[in-house]
Amino acid sequence: MSSALELNCDKMENCTCPEFYIISSDRSQCLQRLALPYSACNASEQCADRMVIGAICANNICACAEGFHYLHGRCWKSVGLGGECSTSEQCHVNYDHQSATCNLKVGLCECSFGYYSRGGIDCRREAKAIGESCGIDADCRLEGATCYSNYTCQLKSVASHFPSGKGLFAVSEDDDADSPDTSVNGSVVKVGDSCADNSSCSGLANSNCFLGECACLPGYYALQGNDTCYTELGGSCAKDSDCVRADDVFCLNKICACAAGSGATRDNRRCKKSRGSESPTGPLLLLSTHTLYSILVDELLSSDY
Repeated sequence: MSSALELNCDKMENCTCPEFYIISSDRSQCLQRLALPYSACNASEQCADRMVIGAICANNICACAEGFHYLHGRCWKSVGLGGECSTSEQCHVNYDHQSATCNLKVGLCECSFGYYSRGGIDCRREAKAIGESCGIDADCRLEGATCYSNYTCQLKSVASHFPSGKGLFAVSEDDDADSPDTSVNGSVVKVGDSCADNSSCSGLANSNCFLGECACLPGYYALQGNDTCYTELGGSCAKDSDCVRADDVFCLNKICACAAGSGATRDNRRCKKSRGSESPTGPLLLLSTHTLYSILVDELLSSDY
């Protein structure tokens, strides 16, 4: 939990707080400013530094309020299909952040190229060839195809002979070849280390000095000992390994994305199977222990979503 201090007021009732603290809305105490989204908090005003408009302290965690969504390190007012928009970050129909875009010519949110509208309220990625990833049968946009149990499109006539290659939980051979390097030019700078300016954090890629400590830039977050700032889902990438290394995360059209049939959790740090989707055709595949554990942890951390 973040700390709080007594408010210092003079005889004229001019009140101040120490550096890196802010006055609470009821002017009763000084609250610690927070450097990271989804940090522990006591009050909503602590969450506004990084998450901006729509940020609240819910269950003592900084999050986005109902009607807002988290993307690129801040909260955005969510706009559905057909709603007015000025930037694509506002368009939000699900937690596949590539699914909707703002058509700037008309100023309205619509499904992105390569996605189809489902019920006028959702956009799903189209699979246009046998073997492409899918989440439900409707994703397979070619005649006679079905979404089979390895989450790839297969012809119904040959679906019983589906390949065991890349599916929803597959990792490309290139990304699986070597383990992640958590060092940056041999530096030992970590998130949370004290700093005077940005140069103090220069050894930690995608970070800056914020509120007196090294912090990941908006749209990045730390894992594995706080020595690497990873790109959040929805962030820019050049290859799969630029994104968080997980079985169901990959770089699609230069954006870190979840595999078809799954979406980002609200903090954009994990993928989870989309709720309410019908199961693919065929028998279920056995998932790895790592994948099952990841799903269990995600359910525990995001049970209020």
